Amino acid sequence: MPRAGGTKAIPSNAEDEPGAPYSRRLPMSSIVRTRRAFALGVGALAGAAALAHLAAHMHPEPKVDGPWRLQVQDLSTGRRIVLPDELHRQDALIIVWATWCAACKTLLSELRANVENGDLSPELKIYALNGGEPKQKVRAFLHRHPLPFPVLWAEEGDVRRSLGLRVLPFTIALRSGEPPRGIEGESEEAIEKIRQWFPPAS
Repeated sequence: MPRAGGTKAIPSNAEDEPGAPYSRRLPMSSIVRTRRAFALGVGALAGAAALAHLAAHMHPEPKVDGPWRLQVQDLSTGRRIVLPDELHRQDALIIVWATWCAACKTLLSELRANVENGDLSPELKIYALNGGEPKQKVRAFLHRHPLPFPVLWAEEGDVRRSLGLRVLPFTIALRSGEPPRGIEGESEEAIEKIRQWFPPAS
C-alpha cells in the first residue's frame, strides 16, 4: 500500500508531454499566464524603445547640415533676398511656419513675449518664413493675425530641398562666425535653447 501522501493527483487541465514525469508538466493556466507575461514584457520593451526614440526627436537638435541657400520674398516690401547671405554677420532666428500650424503660432507668440520681456538679445533679428502656402492665403492670415516680425515667403519645394524639413515649426539660428543651428518643433526646451544662444545684454 502506498504511503499516505506518496501519490500526487494530476490536474485535469495539465498539458502532458508524452513520457515526461509529472514534475515537467505545467497546468494550461500557468502556460497561458507565462505566455501572456512574455508578450507583455516584449510589448513593454518595444513601447519603451518607441518612447525613447520619440523623446530623442522632441529635444532640440542641430538639423542644418552643410551650406544652404534659399531665395525668399519679403511680403511687406516685395523685395527678394537670398538666405543666409542677406543675414551675414547678424544674429538672427528664422522660424519656418505655416498658417495651419498651431505649434508655429505658439512659438512665434512665445518669442514675441521673450523679446518684449527683455529675455533675448536686443540685437537679435527674428524672421517668420512661410514654407510655400499661397501668398494670398498668407496675406489674409496676416491681416487677421499680424505678426511682430518680418514675414518672408518661399516656394515650398525650395524650402524642403534647402533645409530638408520634416516637421514645423523649424527654427534656424544664425550667429556671426558660427555654423547654423536648427531646432525642430516647439517646446520649453527649444525656447530655453534660444535664450542660451541669444542672451540679453548684461
